[in-house]
Amino acid sequence: MSPAALDIRLVTEQTSQLHDEVSAFWQQQGVTLPEAEAQRRLSALAAVARDDKGHIKAVATAPVHRLEALNNTPFYVWRMLVDASFRGTATGQQLFAAFYRRKNQQGWTPGAPAGIFTGMADEQLEGPGVPARTAIDGIPSYLVGHSSEHYRQRVSYFDDARISDESNGSIHDPMRALPDGYVMRVTHQGVTGDDAQACKALWQAESNLQAHEFEDRLREVYVTTWAPDGSLCGIMTSYVAPVPGIGNMHWTRALVAAAHRQNNIPALMCARLLEDLQQRVDAGEAQDSLGMFYEVQSPSIRVYRNDAVWPATDAAYIGQSPEGFHWRASYLRGVSARPAGALIPRSDH
Repeated sequence: MSPAALDIRLVTEQTSQLHDEVSAFWQQQGVTLPEAEAQRRLSALAAVARDDKGHIKAVATAPVHRLEALNNTPFYVWRMLVDASFRGTATGQQLFAAFYRRKNQQGWTPGAPAGIFTGMADEQLEGPGVPARTAIDGIPSYLVGHSSEHYRQRVSYFDDARISDESNGSIHDPMRALPDGYVMRVTHQGVTGDDAQACKALWQAESNLQAHEFEDRLREVYVTTWAPDGSLCGIMTSYVAPVPGIGNMHWTRALVAAAHRQNNIPALMCARLLEDLQQRVDAGEAQDSLGMFYEVQSPSIRVYRNDAVWPATDAAYIGQSPEGFHWRASYLRGVSARPAGALIPRSDH
């Protein structure tokens, strides 16, 4: 019997008969749980898959937990056990997708789970080399940590979910283009000459950056934005460094002159940098980064732009720093979520 022929049913009613069937299936699969843990999992049954004889061949549970590493945001924590005859990608993805789509259709409300958290093996997705941003039956899934060499911790957010209840604000607005007369340049190997002098002048006028830091920072300039009068009004710098528990990413910083901040220039520079990184990957250029990383230090952005995923750059919330700064990632397509250095497990539930 093929996985596609299994009858997948979402659990809408907990019954003693279903609990007995699931318990028997767990025992058949060699799973022995303490009574309290077994009852806890049974109370959170999410979906089952049966063969043409009505026998259970896969079970998924999804209790709700607040995950400390993800801003204490509540998630459905997905666990799944599949009979050996049906293991692979299809059965697990179908179970996950059915549960996700039902919950997503119900709509997100403040205090409700923001999505589904899962520790899924690479072989349950696309096999070795699964990208950091992948899809489970078409549903976006974002890396938030490595459990082991072959297991990743991932989240799939519901539409319109937010990672705190502090604001009803949203950034689900169309991405604006640069106003007429503005010019954006990409220089991923830094700037020299007149452009370097312009960067120094902007840093001196609009930031707390010290003069002795200028030379190092000039080598990190990736995107610059120029006003209609020819003056430099925006700088985005980037450097590759490890993100704890994730891997190497391009850390970014943006500075925009106060007179030009109403033009959405930081977001547009992020989009342009991400576009350039993706073009280089697509061209076959070796890439030592999973994508763009943002450490959001601004309290106002953390409150009023708290969508789980920023749509303009597909920047997903993936955790927070010890100081409480929000971490977001825009992962590149086609770049494996390979561990970089020592693995640091995240979001243990």
